[in-house]
Amino acid sequence: MFFLPASFLTEPLERLSQGRVLALDSQGSLWHGRTRLALHSGGQTEVARAALLPGELEWQVVAKDWFPPIMEVRFRGETLVPQAFSLQPGWDGLRLTPGTVSLPAEVLEATGAPFNSLKPGGMLFLSWTEASFLSGQWRAQGVLEWRDAHSVLSRVAPLGSYRVQWSIQNRQVQMELSSHSGPLFLSGKGQWNQGRWKMNGMAQAEPPQREALAPLLTWLGRQQPDGSVQWNMEQR
Repeated sequence: MFFLPASFLTEPLERLSQGRVLALDSQGSLWHGRTRLALHSGGQTEVARAALLPGELEWQVVAKDWFPPIMEVRFRGETLVPQAFSLQPGWDGLRLTPGTVSLPAEVLEATGAPFNSLKPGGMLFLSWTEASFLSGQWRAQGVLEWRDAHSVLSRVAPLGSYRVQWSIQNRQVQMELSSHSGPLFLSGKGQWNQGRWKMNGMAQAEPPQREALAPLLTWLGRQQPDGSVQWNMEQR
C-alpha cells in the first residue's frame, strides 16, 4: 500500500464523474502526487471535447491522528486552487473543508450545449463553505462566480459579473442566478439532477447597450413587451 501509484487516487475520480473529469499525466504516489485535469463533454461521438484546466492539482495524504487513525488529503494548486482545501475521511463518511477552485470560463464549452454556442469567456470561481457525504447523504452549499463575462455572441465586453448560489441535498442541486454588475442583467433558478442541469429566468439589457446586446438576447429567448427576455436553458 505504501507504493501505490497516483492513479490509485485519480482513477476513482474519473469513474465518479462518469468520465467528465479526466486526470492526465499523473505523477507521484497515492500519498503525494500531482496531475493535470481536463473536463470532458462525456459523449462518445466525434464532437465530444475535452478542455485542459490550467495548472496542476497537487495532493498530500497526512495523518491527523494515529489512535484512532485519522487521515486527511490536502489539495492545492497555485492556479487551479487559490484556496487550498482538505478531504477528511471518517468512519461515518467524508467531509470537505471550505475551498475555492478557479477556472477560465472557456472550459464550459467542453460540457456541450448550450455553452459550445455561447463560447463564454472570463473567469469562474467555484467556492464552498461546507461539503460532506455522511450516512449515504450528500450535503453542500457554495457559490459559483462568473467574473468579467463575455461571449462570442456579443461585442459588448464585459457583459457583467454573475453569481450562482447553489446547495446540494443528497443527489439534487438547487441553483439561483443573480447579477452582480454589468450592462446585461440576468436572474434565474434551476436544478441539477441525474447529471444534467436545467435553468430558466429573465434577461434584460441597459438601454444604452440594448441594441449591441440584441443578438445575444435573441439567442437567449423571446423578447417580452417590456423589453426583457424570458429564457430557458438545459444541458444537452
